Amino acid sequence: MFKPNRYHLGALLVVLLVLWVINGDIIKLFLGSVYVLFVPGFFITLAIFGKNKIDYIEQFILSIAFSITVVPITILILNIAFHMPINAIIIILTIAFISAIAFVVYYKREGMPKEIDKSKFIARKHKSRKLYEKV
Repeated sequence: MFKPNRYHLGALLVVLLVLWVINGDIIKLFLGSVYVLFVPGFFITLAIFGKNKIDYIEQFILSIAFSITVVPITILILNIAFHMPINAIIIILTIAFISAIAFVVYYKREGMPKEIDKSKFIARKHKSRKLYEKV
């Protein structure tokens, strides 16, 4: 299984820097494509499957598939139902909103404890009562 590390990130940054020096439009195309075709789907897969539940390759493929389906449908609904024009700002904000909502869902699912250990709370309450009684 492929696990990225800091050397992969460094190599990616060097390649992006070389592309930026050669032609700035290539880097804009690359970053724009990643933002539109990967980012919202990545956060949607995190919200649905959680972290480390599926392979990296499956998550990558599902991220692209969810991005290709969810973003155009959402923009189409915004255009038809709310008469919003389709322009770059609306698309960027829609992708950011979809990603933020999916991230909040992921954070609420993974960030919350599965089960609360009540013995810690009882022990704290009991200790504080003893301290209060001694004083």
